[in-house]
Amino acid sequence: MLTTSTNRAPLREGLRLGSILGLLFIVLHWLNPIGPVAPLLSALSLLLPLAAYGLAGVRAARQTGSAQSGAFAGVMTALVSSLFSLATTFLFIVLDQAQLQSTLGSLNLALQREGVTVHLTEGMLLGGIVLGLLVALLLSLLVGMAVGAIGGSIGRQKKPSLVES
Repeated sequence: MLTTSTNRAPLREGLRLGSILGLLFIVLHWLNPIGPVAPLLSALSLLLPLAAYGLAGVRAARQTGSAQSGAFAGVMTALVSSLFSLATTFLFIVLDQAQLQSTLGSLNLALQREGVTVHLTEGMLLGGIVLGLLVALLLSLLVGMAVGAIGGSIGRQKKPSLVES
């Protein structure tokens, strides 16, 4: 029978690694405009989550002996880190009113040139952004579950055994 601390292992690993990854996302978001290192930062922002989801799965499965716990730990890591990242992205967008208005003006001008009579408002633009962020969250959760399950399968096979003295 699993102990209470073992039952909480996937949640604990997901919260721990998700918080670390979320803070790294915030730092990467602030560093992203830096010219020559931008491709490296983009690559890191894609590879770090995969590594964190897998590591959470391995660590949770080692503690519980279950690959399912690895999948749950991967989902929790994805959820926590995505909430950090998406909240930061949304705040950057909303707080940069000049860029928001410029984007809105460019979109409306492009629509007028194409003969479309719809006039986009700030609310419509923000609604589209929120919808896009929710889709990104869903994809992150699915990838987190898949990579966490792979990590859980690996971690379950390498569960440390108890040594008798």
